[in-house]
Amino acid sequence: FLANYGFSKMDIAGTNLIIPNCSSVFKSELNVGDKVKIEVQASNFEEKSCDVFFKLTKKEGKIPVADVKLGIVFFNYAEHKPTQVP
Repeated sequence: FLANYGFSKMDIAGTNLIIPNCSSVFKSELNVGDKVKIEVQASNFEEKSCDVFFKLTKKEGKIPVADVKLGIVFFNYAEHKPTQVP
């Protein structure tokens, strides 16, 4: 996801990110050969953090597979502290 926008975990507009929490909800199984659609949305932006949601489906989006939420904190490793959302 980040690479699509020219970023990496260690360089998002000059800052880094850490993932202090993650949660997932299993909805149905996947089998070898299943095509998976993954939708990504960032929201709940605060001063130094946000959430990123992933919705996984199969059968062209008709069957839910899982919902995943990542808590993201933007971090400056040189200063060893959270930093502003870029």
